[in-house]
Amino acid sequence: MKLCIGLCDDNPLHLRMISQEIQRLCGMREIEAEIHTWASGAQLLKEIETYDIQLYILDIRMPEITGIDAAKQINLIQPSAQIIFISSYLEYFSDVYETEHLYFVLKSQMAQRLPDALDRALAKLGQAQTGVSFMLHSRSQVIPTPIHSILCIEKELRKIIVTTTHDHYEMYAKLQEALAQLPPDEFFQCHRSYIVAFRHIEQICGNEILLSNNKHIPIGRTFMKPLKEALLKRQFSQ
Repeated sequence: MKLCIGLCDDNPLHLRMISQEIQRLCGMREIEAEIHTWASGAQLLKEIETYDIQLYILDIRMPEITGIDAAKQINLIQPSAQIIFISSYLEYFSDVYETEHLYFVLKSQMAQRLPDALDRALAKLGQAQTGVSFMLHSRSQVIPTPIHSILCIEKELRKIIVTTTHDHYEMYAKLQEALAQLPPDEFFQCHRSYIVAFRHIEQICGNEILLSNNKHIPIGRTFMKPLKEALLKRQFSQ
């Protein structure tokens, strides 16, 4: 899975920090990130047709051409590209609505907000090859959640709890309804109340699964043999 990303920031230190963080987040999601950087909006627009950028991350306050003005041109030239604004200044929050964009991130909150912004971009772009996203019905919202970010799904009474790499969501649904949305070669029901993602299994500890977030998931007695067979099959198919 590959993602072509364009970063634009006139601060060299911020540009390097954002690039490193995006590389790290993409690595966690098993995405090969091809990153192109520009130090000004003018430079970006000069080379906009050189690369097939799918996701832009733009600083807002830059000399000559602001991130807002650059985004307006991107909207016209590459309407399918997703845009995330990142800024040190909250005062620009309302200005971003002059453009088609996905997310506004304060640089001071980058560690907390950028993972969610990236996941939303992936859901929009349809990066997962098998069923782009899992549709979460949370309260009055429908949240497309990238399948690769899901660690496990747990049934609790009439609700299910979806644990992702950075959050938890609750929704009223049956476990089997959730399972039907997921690619069978990526997920496995290991207990009458649990579904786990193969990619996030660290090890089998007796009758439990240890996930990448250190969460322990029970394995039902009748699910143990099929789980081991599925893991073995997956190992030989990779």
